[in-house]
Formats: sequence, structure tokens, C-alpha cells
Amino acid sequence: MATGFRKNRVFLVGDAAHRFPPSGGYGMNSGIQDAHNLAWKLDFVLKGRAGDRLLDSYDLERRPVAESNADCSYGNTQRFLKTDKAFRGGNIDEINFWIRDTENHVHSVGQSRGFSYDEGALIPDGTAGPRCARASTNLRTGPADAFRTSGSTSRASTRRSTGSTRTSCSSSA
Repeated sequence: MATGFRKNRVFLVGDAAHRFPPSGGYGMNSGIQDAHNLAWKLDFVLKGRAGDRLLDSYDLERRPVAESNADCSYGNTQRFLKTDKAFRGGNIDEINFWIRDTENHVHSVGQSRGFSYDEGALIPDGTAGPRCARASTNLRTGPADAFRTSGSTSRASTRRSTGSTRTSCSSSA
């Protein structure tokens, strides 16, 4: 992850700003979302419809989403490695666990579409924004507690003050 997505007139978007393991399309989706987020802001500033400060919201809004997507992508990579290890070890309980857990990878559309911005380039209108479900991924421990979600938060959702709320790609097994 780049230390910043903007420096003066230079903006980092997509793989220039963040790189993820190739497990789920999160890098591509994040890059497209980055470009979309920045394009309209640049248009507004260049046409004089907004001041340069609008461009500061790009990093504020996109970094937490990119961090969450990186976490999910890394989690998917770990998931695939654990599945492979279970098969190689022949442990039927672990094999069954990690096969069932594949649901978390296959049905993770909320990770790509499940974010909202709590601050940044928005004008509060008094209505409550959507609240995304939050979950934590713990792939270092194994089947017994790999996907406990009760009362936990993802890294990006704990960074709520930096601009975004996220859905995580993991769930209870």
C-alpha cells in the first residue's frame, strides 16, 4: 500500500496505489473504484465547480477501502493455502471445513460493493447512511476459530474515522 494516494498534482490509482494477491479480483475492482472516485472530483475541480480541497478526499475515502480489500485478498490467499495443506495432509475434518469455507470466497460480493463513505466528499443531509455488516478474518489459527465474527471488526471498519465503513468477506463457518 502506498503511503499516500496523492502528492501535490500526482495521484496514485489502482496497482500504483495498492497491490493485492490475485484471489478474487479485489485489485481490479479497487482500481476501477479508485478511478471512478477520482474522475468526477478532477472534473469538478478542473471545471471550477469545486476547490482543490475536494481532491484531498480521494485518499481519505479510498485508503480504508483498499486496506479492507487487501485484507480480504490476503485472507483468500491464506484460505487457498490452508485448503491445499488440508488436502495434502489428508485430515478429513480440515478438508471439509476449508471446502465449506470456500463459500466466503465465492459469495464475497459485499466486499466489492459493500462500502459507504462516512466522511470526505459528501454533504450531510440528515439521513442515516447504510450500515454494512462487519466481520474479522483470522486465518492464522485454523478451523476452530478461523471465522468468528461475533463482536469483532475488520481493520477498515475500525478505521471508520478515516472515512469508510466496510463489509468483510468472511463469515462464521
